[in-house]
Amino acid sequence: MISLAYWQSVSSFEVEGKIVSMIWPVCAFVALGYEEMVVNLFLVLTGFIERSEPVEYNAIEYIYLNFIPVQIGNLIAGIISIGAIYKLI
Repeated sequence: MISLAYWQSVSSFEVEGKIVSMIWPVCAFVALGYEEMVVNLFLVLTGFIERSEPVEYNAIEYIYLNFIPVQIGNLIAGIISIGAIYKLI
């Protein structure tokens, strides 16, 4: 959905159109609870720094359990679904 927001903003010529075209995919992304690599990097690493209670796993385990699967999902969604649709158009 983030790729869709990017492509919609690129297709608009005016700033207002770019902003409006990006709002709906980003809102849907957040509302559906999807994960994105950059957001996870920020939130998780901030959580590791600001620990208020002990964590059961370390950063290396979290990379294998969260970052890699999220990145694979982002690549599949961004490259295959959005890229293929624009290639066909």
